[in-house]
Amino acid sequence: MDVAKEILLILKSSRSRFAAIDRAIRNMHSYDVPEIIAIPIAAGSRSYLDWISKSVSAGQENVALKRATHQTSILRDVGDRSKKRAS
Repeated sequence: MDVAKEILLILKSSRSRFAAIDRAIRNMHSYDVPEIIAIPIAAGSRSYLDWISKSVSAGQENVALKRATHQTSILRDVGDRSKKRAS
């Protein structure tokens, strides 16, 4: 059994960007099978949904993916250190 500290990372993006995000996370993640799921928004306040729509525009989405890349690198480092301690 592996013992590792996990950190939940939540990204807000568009459905059309899921494949790119999935690839980026898989390329950087230390797990063979990282948990990568998409959760659709069933309902929300109009102001929030408008904000989300603007936030995942092409320019903002690239910034979010770069942040996720950085966070995933941190996750990999934490996972590697945890695996070494468990050995």
